Amino acid sequence: MGSSGKHFSSEELNLIIKPLRETDMTLPGIARRMGCTRSGIAYINRGYKIRIYNGKRSSWTTDKDRTIDLSAANTTMLSRTPHSPE
Repeated sequence: MGSSGKHFSSEELNLIIKPLRETDMTLPGIARRMGCTRSGIAYINRGYKIRIYNGKRSSWTTDKDRTIDLSAANTTMLSRTPHSPE
């Protein structure tokens, strides 16, 4: 049976959102850096609509000027599952 993860803090969300918006880091790369799963990063990306892939995994668009209100985030749904190194 799976276990639920820990919740991301606002600071951790900022550390995830920044490279999603401003770099070409892959989702697995961001996940390794943050010590969580790729699916957690993907969930945040979808929830905040940061990278829009338009059906293509290798290219995306972002709106770097759009403000993201983290205070409105339901951080109980943004959980972190520890990543096991392979």
